Amino acid sequence: MTSASPSQFLTASEFARAATISLATVRRRIKDGTLPFWQPGGSRTAVRIPRTALDAIEATAPPSRDAIPESQFTKPTARSSQPHWMRRGTK
Repeated sequence: MTSASPSQFLTASEFARAATISLATVRRRIKDGTLPFWQPGGSRTAVRIPRTALDAIEATAPPSRDAIPESQFTKPTARSSQPHWMRRGTK
C-alpha cells in the first residue's frame, strides 16, 4: 500500500469549510457513499477526504438563488387579517 501525502487529504471539518457545506452534510455524504474517503487507521479512526473531491462537490452543488429566474420563485399567498378560528362559515 502506498503512503499518501497529508496535503492530498483534508479532515471532515476542513473539507466542510473548504466546500462551504456543513459538517453534518459531509458525514451524511460519506455514509451514503457519495463522497470518497480514506481511514488510515481502519474503522473507528479519523476520516480523510481527498482534495480532488472538492471539484466533485462543487459540480453537484445546487445553483445559487441568484441563478434561478425570478419566475420560478413561489409567491406568498394573501392572508386574511383574521385568525382562522374567527372566520366563521369560510373554509
